[in-house]
Amino acid sequence: MPPETRVDAWLWAEGYAKLVSHYRADKPWVIRYPPAGTITGRLICEDEPAVAAQVGISASSWTDQFSAAAEAITDAQGHFELSGLPAGQYTVTVKLGTQSLWQAYPKKEVEVTGGTTTEVELALQRATPVSGRVVEEGTGTPVPGVVVLLEGPNVWSGQNSTTTDEDGRYLLYALPVKTSLRLYEVPEQYVPSTYFSRPVTVGDFEVVVPDFELKHGASIHGIVVDDQGRPVKWAEVTCSKAPSLSSNSTRKSQWSCMPRPAR
Repeated sequence: MPPETRVDAWLWAEGYAKLVSHYRADKPWVIRYPPAGTITGRLICEDEPAVAAQVGISASSWTDQFSAAAEAITDAQGHFELSGLPAGQYTVTVKLGTQSLWQAYPKKEVEVTGGTTTEVELALQRATPVSGRVVEEGTGTPVPGVVVLLEGPNVWSGQNSTTTDEDGRYLLYALPVKTSLRLYEVPEQYVPSTYFSRPVTVGDFEVVVPDFELKHGASIHGIVVDDQGRPVKWAEVTCSKAPSLSSNSTRKSQWSCMPRPAR
């Protein structure tokens, strides 16, 4: 194999850590196999204790030498255990997405020492509703089926989106944070623009976001030929008013860009 190739080795032995060791093929490889550490803890919810049961918890760590991770599900009292971890700094994540009324700030940094157990406590809080609509500009016609994504440092990326319903409405939940909403899977007849993203500040009270108004576009079609009028296959075509939109000509030299502002 080429000397610069990176090789990953999956390692596990009873009583030792579970890890993936990273090395380059052109360097000597010595694995110092560390004893396993453990993270134990409890997820609590003072207002509704039952919601802390059957919640996913994960811990992960990444360095140049190794990566390691563990997952667990809380029991009826919210207890969990993450075992088989080599010593290092871990990010502990509560896997509750933006569809849950009860949430925890999703990342907690925990130091793990090999051969010992580290205890943590994670708390669920009542989240703030964030709602709004996606509609056509001018007509106010609802646009269903658009994915609305909540982005931010305190949002668990594993489940941070929802889809607009038949009335163009969406509902997400978030803990207080400065974040943004972004639209994905927008029907192709609408023009991509900065209106597809919007900053949002979430506080303690419900946030009603102004409507996302989508502008209709019109498609552009054509054929690519050379200076002799002969069709050109696989040529790249870019729309100058929207450089992010491009197309490759087909075997028949045909192309299309969709959409651009309708006139």
